[in-house]
Amino acid sequence: MGMSRLHLLLLAYYRILVACPFLPVTFQWSPEPLSQFLSLPGLDMGVRWLTVRCYALHTRMSEAQRDTLQLSHLGPVGQTEVLVQNGRAPDGEFQWLDGWLLPALEVMRIRDARQAMLDKDDFYDVNEIALSSRIDIDKLRYV
Repeated sequence: MGMSRLHLLLLAYYRILVACPFLPVTFQWSPEPLSQFLSLPGLDMGVRWLTVRCYALHTRMSEAQRDTLQLSHLGPVGQTEVLVQNGRAPDGEFQWLDGWLLPALEVMRIRDARQAMLDKDDFYDVNEIALSSRIDIDKLRYV
């Protein structure tokens, strides 16, 4: 499996765990696949960062324990560059985020998406309502 695919899968799993932290316990998912990623050689720093975060969320690790795990696999915070792929731009280029800033960027992404839903003027399409609200008087006579 390519690094690009690992980035996207782990990022999706990270987002799921942030949104629903109880899922691994509810469905009794094993943390073993994530722990195996931690010991694999040749993974880039973005995959390692995502794996540490996912493992910590999956096992409901405390922040202090997560920081210890992160220190052992990534080094001190901010000293190494951690790039996480966030998909592709319309022109096909990869989009990258700074992994150290990802939690804050995710909060901003969710906030902006929620605000965009609130800013929408009409939930219903005005043209659709106008067409569906017309009543055929001739048909009502036979009811």
